[in-house]
Amino acid sequence: MGAMERIVDSLDTGLPLSEWLQRQFPAAPAGYLRQLLRKGRILADGRVAEADLPTRRGMRVRLPDSRRLREIAELAPALSILRETDDWLAVNKPAGLAVHRTAGVDTDLTSLLRQLVRRRGDRYRLSPVHRLDRGTSGVILFAKGHQAAGRLGKSLMAGLWRKTYLALAAGLAPPGGTLDQPLPIRGKIRPSRARFRRLASRNGQSLLLLELETGRTHQLRRQLAAAGWPILGDRRYGVDAPPLPPRPFLHCLRIELEDGQTLTAPLPRELRDGLRQWLASPDDGKGTGPTA
Repeated sequence: MGAMERIVDSLDTGLPLSEWLQRQFPAAPAGYLRQLLRKGRILADGRVAEADLPTRRGMRVRLPDSRRLREIAELAPALSILRETDDWLAVNKPAGLAVHRTAGVDTDLTSLLRQLVRRRGDRYRLSPVHRLDRGTSGVILFAKGHQAAGRLGKSLMAGLWRKTYLALAAGLAPPGGTLDQPLPIRGKIRPSRARFRRLASRNGQSLLLLELETGRTHQLRRQLAAAGWPILGDRRYGVDAPPLPPRPFLHCLRIELEDGQTLTAPLPRELRDGLRQWLASPDDGKGTGPTA
């Protein structure tokens, strides 16, 4: 019989193997994973693994290639927790996973995280402090309990957070500037503002670093499209540009909180690969090389 292999990354170093497995397979019943461990069906670096084995970066974990485990893996993506405190939990959200449960959505990030903390025996209720579009990846913060949600929500609304995004857009954007087109939100025109800096441009496309100052629905996607630089892969407001990933090339790279803590989410593999391909592609000479 074959095997399914996962590699521990630096963000998960030091976790008990049982907790790491639950993050890798959030849809799995905890008892099922414990049973695989008890029966010696899970190996870490070639040796039978115990539930309390501390994980380390680069550890190779092999699981049985069973039909049930494959089905569980397909139900929900692995959860990458960036940092956790007494008040909040930060996650690197994968693209394609909705933050909230809505009609037609079987799996959502909030439900998966709530299941995870229940399995750990924690009794607080997790709530997202802000949101990311379903097709956007990156840092998202969840509050632990009502009081923490209130505090974090107030600091966010007061503009005390700095949220930085990376986007690849069609069109040659200037070296830097401000997006300040007001946007209609629920029948009202709302002020909307973001700053941007062009990191590189090639073949009429621009790699942009954006700092969001207001948090309107689809704000960056809408403002960039209105400015003439729609996000690649954004089928609603942008343009499709194979062979880049079939999703908006938009990632919440970093959040700096009021207390100075900085949370950074590495680019997912599909964006890293797309960016490498973009940087290595022949240039028509009309753009600029990387500047940062």
